[in-house]
Amino acid sequence: MLNFSRAQMSPLAHRSDVRFRHDVVMLLQEDFPELANDAASLDAFVTVAMEDARALGIRGAQAMATYAVVAFLVGLDVKRDPRLIKAMVIPRLSEEDKAMWMQDWIDAITRALEA
Repeated sequence: MLNFSRAQMSPLAHRSDVRFRHDVVMLLQEDFPELANDAASLDAFVTVAMEDARALGIRGAQAMATYAVVAFLVGLDVKRDPRLIKAMVIPRLSEEDKAMWMQDWIDAITRALEA
């Protein structure tokens, strides 16, 4: 199950883009140790994922980091998924709610693949 603690996400909230990308790369490397030697590629990936997240209206640090992880797991084409697009433009969803929605969504996808 994809689940980031507040302790992991809290430091991401007030960072510059460079520092934020670095923190997301570190988060990915922590969760996927096999990526430990690939920081430059991960940084480039996270840069693109952040641009995609912003294009979808995602602004909050937790939601952006979650989007980057979802894009890592599913692929950058996730930005074209109609379910994701529809959910990200719901005005009443806070940035935290968007992150939770994405976590639940990727968990459902993972469970379906494992079945």
